[in-house]
Amino acid sequence: MRPTLPTVLLRPVNVRKHCAASRCDETECAPPPRVAPDRAERSARCIEGSPTSARSAPGAPLIAAVFVTASLFASAANAQTVAALPGQAVDLSRTASGDLLVTTENGHVIEVTSLGVQTVLANPGDFARPTIASVSLGPGSAAVIDDTGSIYEVGTVPGVPQLIYSDVYIIREPTDLSIDANGDFWIACKTISNNTRCVAHVSSDGQRWSYFSVDRSPAASAPDALSGGLVLSDTGAGLILLTADDDGAPVREAIGPASGFQIGRRDGDVALTSNGDIYVASNFDVLLHDRMAGTTGTFMTFPGPVRGLAFAPASTGGGDSLWVVEGNGLSNLREVLLGATAANDVMTPIWPVPGTGTQLTTYGLNVNSIVTDRDGHLLVGGDVFGSVVKIDRITLPGLVTTNVADGADGLTSRIEGMHLDRDGTIHALTRFGAIHTVTETGGAPIVGMTYTDPFDQIVVGKDMFMDRVGDAYVAARQGWSFGIVGRLTAPGQFSSLVALQDTRGVLPDVFGPRVLANEWNSTGFEGTVGVVDEQSGLLLDLPGFTGLNLSNQENVGDGDMVMDATGRIYVGCEDEFAVRVWNPQTERVSRIGSGYLNRASGLTISRSTNPLTSSTGFSLYVSQWNRLHEIEGVPPPAPRMLDLDAPGAGKVLGWVRPEWGRPVALCYDQAGAQLAAVTDDLKLVGLPLDGSPASLLADATSGLTGDLTAVAADPSGELLVGNSDGLIYRLSPLSGYMASLEFADGADEIANLVDLVNDAGAGTFLLDGATDPDGVSRLYELSNGVLEPVAITFNGRALGLDPVSGDIFVAQGATSTSPGEVLRVHMAPSPALVNHWPSNRYTAFDVDDLSRGITFDGDGNLLLASAQTGRVTSVDRALQSPQVFAGNYDEPTDLVVAPGRVGIAGLLGASVFVLDGYCVYEHGIDAAVPVVPFSRTLDPDPFMVPAIYQFGQVPGNSITLESPTDAGLPFLLLPGSLGQLNPFALASLGNDPGDPRVIAQDFDQLWIDAASGTVPFQAFLGVFDGAGVPIVPIQFNVPNQPALVGLDLPLDLTWVSLDALSPNSIRTVGGTTQFFLGL
Repeated sequence: MRPTLPTVLLRPVNVRKHCAASRCDETECAPPPRVAPDRAERSARCIEGSPTSARSAPGAPLIAAVFVTASLFASAANAQTVAALPGQAVDLSRTASGDLLVTTENGHVIEVTSLGVQTVLANPGDFARPTIASVSLGPGSAAVIDDTGSIYEVGTVPGVPQLIYSDVYIIREPTDLSIDANGDFWIACKTISNNTRCVAHVSSDGQRWSYFSVDRSPAASAPDALSGGLVLSDTGAGLILLTADDDGAPVREAIGPASGFQIGRRDGDVALTSNGDIYVASNFDVLLHDRMAGTTGTFMTFPGPVRGLAFAPASTGGGDSLWVVEGNGLSNLREVLLGATAANDVMTPIWPVPGTGTQLTTYGLNVNSIVTDRDGHLLVGGDVFGSVVKIDRITLPGLVTTNVADGADGLTSRIEGMHLDRDGTIHALTRFGAIHTVTETGGAPIVGMTYTDPFDQIVVGKDMFMDRVGDAYVAARQGWSFGIVGRLTAPGQFSSLVALQDTRGVLPDVFGPRVLANEWNSTGFEGTVGVVDEQSGLLLDLPGFTGLNLSNQENVGDGDMVMDATGRIYVGCEDEFAVRVWNPQTERVSRIGSGYLNRASGLTISRSTNPLTSSTGFSLYVSQWNRLHEIEGVPPPAPRMLDLDAPGAGKVLGWVRPEWGRPVALCYDQAGAQLAAVTDDLKLVGLPLDGSPASLLADATSGLTGDLTAVAADPSGELLVGNSDGLIYRLSPLSGYMASLEFADGADEIANLVDLVNDAGAGTFLLDGATDPDGVSRLYELSNGVLEPVAITFNGRALGLDPVSGDIFVAQGATSTSPGEVLRVHMAPSPALVNHWPSNRYTAFDVDDLSRGITFDGDGNLLLASAQTGRVTSVDRALQSPQVFAGNYDEPTDLVVAPGRVGIAGLLGASVFVLDGYCVYEHGIDAAVPVVPFSRTLDPDPFMVPAIYQFGQVPGNSITLESPTDAGLPFLLLPGSLGQLNPFALASLGNDPGDPRVIAQDFDQLWIDAASGTVPFQAFLGVFDGAGVPIVPIQFNVPNQPALVGLDLPLDLTWVSLDALSPNSIRTVGGTTQFFLGL
C-alpha cells in the first residue's frame, strides 16, 4: 500500500529582490549596495558553500512518507508541485545555502526556497541571447551561460548582468554549466570544429579558457561525491565519470547506461546523492542509476518534459528531496520526498584551467620556429608577413633580442624549421624547401645552402630536424589534405618516407629511437602524432596521441613539437588555440596551454626565467607569432640528436636545476643513496636514486672554491671533490657537507685536474689532464698527502676503477695523430705496467675533451661514454668485444653503475646511469653493482710495458710479452711515433693481396730500426720459447742523454709473429701499448 504524502501548498510567487537572507519571507527588501565580486571573492563563496550545511539539524524527526523507493513511483502523482515558474525552465541547480536556482530560456534566473519563495536574480530583457543554465556564486548571486557560451554574473547589479567571459573561440551550443571550488566553470557544449561535443573549461575570472575533454556527446554534468569528479550524461555513451590524471589529462570511465535524452531537448540533467546514485532527466522520465547494483531504470514519469534536477533540503525539513522542473512553456517546480543526502553541490577541482603562460615579450617577427641554443638561449626564426626574413636570439633570462642572420646575410625565405648541430651550427628550413646553414663568427654570420630543392619536391616546408649522421628529416605540406615526411641524405638526395594528410611537424624520438610526425587528417579534432615507418610508408599509431585540432592552412606555423626528458611530447594545435602534451606512461593527452589567439607557432624547452617560481627550473616556451610565452615547471628537454643505429637514451632518473650550473662529473654516493654531481657553477648536487628531485648539497658558502671538475665517494661515506687547480675537498653529510681541505697541491704539481677515483684501500688517484690535446697527462696516487707518479698517459680525460683487479683504466682523448683509446694501468706490479684495452687487438674509442665517463659493472665489464658520438660503449671483460650499449644522447659526459629503480634495474638490482646535459638517464643491466676493491690483484695482459720509463740502463724497463699460440716463432716489436690514423694494411706487402688485416700504426722508419736492432730497439726482434715467452727477455734501455730526455715523444708499440706459411708471412698481429720518451 502506497503511503500518503503530506500535502504541500502551492505558494504565490513572491518577488524577494536581493535579500541576503536565504529564507526571508519578506516580499520586498531593500537591496544592499553591491559591486561585481572579483574572482577571489567568488571562489571563496564556492568553497564556503561547498558543504551541504543548510539542512535540518541532525536527529530531526523524519516523516515516514519521505522514505520511499523507486518502485513506489509510477507517475508524477507523488511529486508535489511547489512553485509555478514564469517561463520555460531549462536548468535547475542548488545554491550554496541549499535553495534552488532555476534558469528559464527567456532570461529568468530565480532562487527558490523549499517553501516556494522566489527571489528573482535576472529578468527577461537582461540578456540579449537565450539563457541555458546557471550556478550559484553565493547568496543572491549566480553565474549564467547564454546560448553563445558567454558567462555573466547576475544578482549583484540589478538588471545589469556583469560579463565574466565573452566566448568567441571555443563554445557552441552549450547545454549545461557546473562550477568547482575554485570558482572555475565547466561547460557541456559543442566545439567550434566538426560538430564535436566536449566539456569546456573557463576560469572564474574568464581570463583563461580551454577545452578539457573533447569526446562523445555530453549533455549535462554534476559533481560526483564518490570520486570528486564530474558525472556526465552523454547521448551516445550513457553516464560517464570524468576525472583527470596527474598530468591533467581527462580520464573517462563508463558508469552505466542511460538514454532517451537529447541535446536539442536540453534534457539529460543529472543529480546525485551522497552514495553516488544518479538521477537523469530523460524526456518525460527521470531515470535512476543505482551505483551499487550497476542498474538503470525509470524512476518516475512526468506529464511534461523534465528539464532539470537537483537535490536540496526537503520542504518537510527532513533530509534532501529530489527537485524537478518540468513542463513546456510555463514550467513547474516539483518535489519528490526521498529523505536522501545530496552530493556536494560544488565539485572538487579536477584540474586548473590552463592559460597561455606568462607573456614575456613581443618582437617584430612572425615566428614559425623556435629552438634552444647550446647556452640555453632561444633562437626564433620567421618573417614579417612574407618579408624581412630573420633568425634572432632571445637571451634568457634577460630577454634581450639580437639578430643572428637575415635576408641581407643570405637567408632566402621564411624560416619554418631549425636544428642545431653539436658544434652550434644552425640548420634552417625555409618555406620553399631550401635548407640553410648559419655559422656564427662573432661578426657577420656565414650563411650557406646545403639544399636548394631543385626539383620542387618540398612544396611548403613546415618543420625539420637532423640526425646524428647529418641526414635531415623534413615535414612538407604538399597541398590541401596532403603532405609528406621526407629525408635529405648528406649527399643531397631527397626522398619521401611517408605520405600524410597535411603534415605539420616532425620530431626525433630519442627514446624509441624513431622518427615521429603529425598530420591533420582532414577534419577537426582528428589530428594525430605517429611513428614514421619507412618500410610500409605509413604513419603508425602512437597509442592515445589522437584528437588534435591541427590547422590545414599553409601560412599557419602550428604542429611544432618538442619532447622533454620524460618522453612527454608537446604539440601546438592552432584550431583549438592550445598546446597539448602526451604522456607515454599513461598514453593520454592533456592541455598545458590554451588561449593562443595568434596561434602557437613554435615550442621549445629551456631554463626558466625565474628559478624561484619554477618547480623544475625549466619552462616550455611558446611562440605565438610575435609574442613569447613561458609555462614554468616542465621537465628539461630530451636530447635532440637522433641515432637510429643505437639503442635509446633510457629512463630519466632526475636532473640538476640549471640555476645550479651544468653538471660535469658524477659518482655513486652509497652512503647517501644518491648520485653526487659537481657543476660548472661551483655546486655539489645530490640526485636520489629513487627519482626524487635533486637537492643542493654544497656550494661556495660550504667552502668549495675554483672550477670543480671531479667527485668521488670515499669508503667512509664522505665525498671528495676536486677542482682544476688540484685542490681536493672532503665533505661529510654529518657536517652538512661543509668542505674541509684534503689536499692543497702546495708544490703546484697539478696543472689541470680532470678526474679522481678512490679505492677501498684509501688510495686516491688523480688524473692531471693535458692542457694541449697532443700533450701528456699524468696519473698520480695521493697517499698521506703526498703525490706519487703512477703513469704517463696521452691526453687522459677520465679514470675508471676496475672492481676485479683494482687496476686503473684511463680514457684517452683523440690527438692530432691518434684516435681515442683506453689505457689499462696494472697496479699490482711495481712499478705499474700499462697496455691498451682491449688487450687482444687495437681498439679505437671516440673520446673527446668532454668525455669524462668510464666505469665498470660488478663483473668488470667496462662502459665508456662518448660525448662525440652520443653513445655509451660496453666492453665485455672475457670477450673483449666492444658493443654499443646505449645512445641517442647529445653529449654524454659521465656515467656510473649504482642500484637501480624497480622495473628498470636488472635482475641483480643494478643500473647504468648516464649524465647527458642536465639529466641523468638510467639503463638496467644484468650485472651487479661493483664493489670497490680493498686490494690489487695481479691480472696480467699478454703485452705490457712500464707505465713510466726511466732513462739509463735500468733493469726494471722490461717489456712483458706472451703468446702461447705463437710458441717457437720469431716476433718483432714495432714502435711508432706517427700515430694510428692510417693503419698499415698487410695486403700492401703484396704476397697476399686479400689479407684484410692491418697493423694499428702508420708505417714508420722506427720499424726498420727495430728489425735492425738499432739502439734502443736491439731486443725488439726475438723468438718465443715453447711456452710462448721470449727466449731473451725484452729490455728497453734508453740512454740517459739530454737529446733523448728532452724528446717528449709519445710512442705506440705493437707486435707481430713471423711465419713463412701465413699470409704475408705474418701469423699474429698482437695487441698494443704505449710509452713516453721524456720526463
